[in-house]
Amino acid sequence: MTVGETKNKCVNEVGSFNTGNNKKGIIASILAMVGIGMCCSLPLISALLGISSTYLSFLAPIRKIPHFDVILSIASLSLLGYAHFLNFKDKKNKKGECCKEASKTKTVILWLATIFVISFITYDYVILPLSLKAEKTEIQAVGTKYKEYRVYIDGMDCPACFQAIKQSIQKKVGKADYDLVPDFKNQILTIKIAEDEKTEISQFVSAIEDVGYKVKIINHSR
Repeated sequence: MTVGETKNKCVNEVGSFNTGNNKKGIIASILAMVGIGMCCSLPLISALLGISSTYLSFLAPIRKIPHFDVILSIASLSLLGYAHFLNFKDKKNKKGECCKEASKTKTVILWLATIFVISFITYDYVILPLSLKAEKTEIQAVGTKYKEYRVYIDGMDCPACFQAIKQSIQKKVGKADYDLVPDFKNQILTIKIAEDEKTEISQFVSAIEDVGYKVKIINHSR
């Protein structure tokens, strides 16, 4: 086989890589990353970087769907499973050297997507809930009085959402004497502020709004 024929063979093989099952597998991997990113990672990453996540406000109506985060996680894992199935199928059917090289590229993309999705699902459903239980603070100073505010936060329905809010509050409020108790089922955050603190509830509200959530103070007590 001449050099020209070998080149044409490789072009045809790589061309076949960019169509059919291979292309579907890459698209499925990307969609899985985008899906889990919008729900779990982008709000938290934005908060860590000090960037407002108001650009995700278009998701607010969708997030009102019951168990939206669970549905999205299952959909992302299903897309990854489909992509792995196509990748396995292609590896069995294609034997050309050029196709093998092209298939390696797709396999790398697929496994990077898999690691990304599983990492954030594990963080959201395992690590964060465990850390929240461990972080439940007790009132250290005996006799200290606290002002308690119950705040409704539209869309705060998972630990990742709360973590983004918590990061924003820590940056704006600093090391004040306060405690945060989330209620994901009712999307309510209980904020306890020591009475001798000069920190105002408006600072907490502002910090939550910086993340991109709509806030409403339900009530407060002493």
